[in-house]
Formats: sequence, structure tokens, C-alpha cells
Amino acid sequence: WMEGGILRDVYSHDLVDGDTWYMNYSPDHFHELEGAYGGYDEVVAQAGGLPAYDERCANLVSGGCVPLAVISAERFESPTTGPAEAAKMGAVLEGKRGISDYLIEKEAWGCVWEELIINRKGEKTFLDREGHSRRNYNFSEEFLNEMLREIYRLIIKYGSKTWQQQQIAKDLVSILNNHKAALEQEIVEVQNGLRKLTENDFLGPKTRRRMEMEKLQLSNAQEARDLKQRADYKEFFDVLEKKMMEKRIFQKKRAVVREQREIDRKLKRLG
Repeated sequence: WMEGGILRDVYSHDLVDGDTWYMNYSPDHFHELEGAYGGYDEVVAQAGGLPAYDERCANLVSGGCVPLAVISAERFESPTTGPAEAAKMGAVLEGKRGISDYLIEKEAWGCVWEELIINRKGEKTFLDREGHSRRNYNFSEEFLNEMLREIYRLIIKYGSKTWQQQQIAKDLVSILNNHKAALEQEIVEVQNGLRKLTENDFLGPKTRRRMEMEKLQLSNAQEARDLKQRADYKEFFDVLEKKMMEKRIFQKKRAVVREQREIDRKLKRLG
């Protein structure tokens, strides 16, 4: 949308025509006709270089699809940057027919933001949503590196001379730089083990295989310990069984001796 709705291939970012865009937009339809089109890569290559725009930008969006402001949700709820983000919204609404008549004075924008976001007064906001709580999801290095690669691409693009004079590009690059720093820190934490990855996190194929191998090794190690423990117990019970057997034999011998003595006494009395 920064480019006003220019159609680009999702993977290569090359310019494409409308047919190729909707082929990507509706992949099921494309797969049915893949043979007729000659293959996805071939179509994208042939369509590259044709500047085409989303029809909705021309027919459905007044003023086109170029954003009037770029706003960060994280910055909007922050006490330090929230009022400035709220002011961006107010500036966009200023002078708009049917809206400006109901827009309060600039001086009150910060106060309204503080009452809504900090003091939680008035209508409910996204911060008051019930039934949903924030959860921390961890990502493996594969995902984080892909995110970082895309962040770098966007920073380079919208920080170039073509864009550097536009405020929306400046704001976007500033937001992206914050995300870049956060991703770089998260990668360090994953590498150092400060972020413990679990099977429920977003794992790339290499990390998932490594974790499966580690789990298997731990399982094998535990099994080996169990076997050793059972072996130690076997030796104990073997000794115990031997002693019990010796005791039973001794008791039988004593019983035989007592029985023989009793027989001898009876024979002696008879004699």
C-alpha cells in the first residue's frame, strides 16, 4: 500500500500484471489451470516490469491507496509515544467532510488519549478485551532470521532517496528499526538459551529436528539409567535370594537332624 496499490509478486517482489496477481490471490483457481498458464515462475517472469494497480484502489478507496499516516499499535499504547501517535490520527481526520465538524480541538487530543489508554475511561478499547490475554510466542532462529531479512529489505527500500522525503516513509522506517532491534535481541536470547524453546513454539525444520534428536538422546540416556538401576537391583535381589535359599536349606537340615534324633530316641526306648 505504500506504493498506492502496485501489484507485486509476494515472493520475489517483482512487478506483475493483474492476471498474475489474482493467480496468486486465488491459488486454487491457478492450480486447476496451471498447465494452460505454463507454470507459476514462467508467468511471473513474463509479467515482470508491467506496472499494474489494484482495481480497488481506483474504484473503492477515495484518494487512492497511499496511506495518509503510518501508526504503530505498540507506540500508540506507550505513555511516551502514545500522544504523538494519537495526534497522527487527529491530523488525518482534520478537514474531512462530515468528520471535522465533530472533531475536538488539538489541545484536547492528548487528554483524550490519556483518559482512554492510561485511565481506561469511556468506551472500551482493545486493552479491555475480555476472554483473550497476551501470550508470548517464541520463534526459532530460522523464523527470526527470515523476519530480520524482510525488515532489512523494507528499511533499505523506504529509507532510500526515492522515499526519504516522505513522512510516511520516515515513520515506517523508524517503526521498522525498533522491530529490527527487538528481533536482533531475540535472536541473541535464543542463541544464548535465555529464551527456552518448546515444542509449542514456532520452530523451523532445523530446530525441530535438533530438538527431536535432543529429546531422543535424553530418552535413551534415561532408558540407560533405568537399565543400570534395574541391573543394580538385580544384583541385590540375586544375593538376597541366595541367602534366603541358604537359610531354607539350613532349616531343612536342622529339621532332618531333629527328626533323626527323635527316631533314634524311640528306637533306644524300644531296645
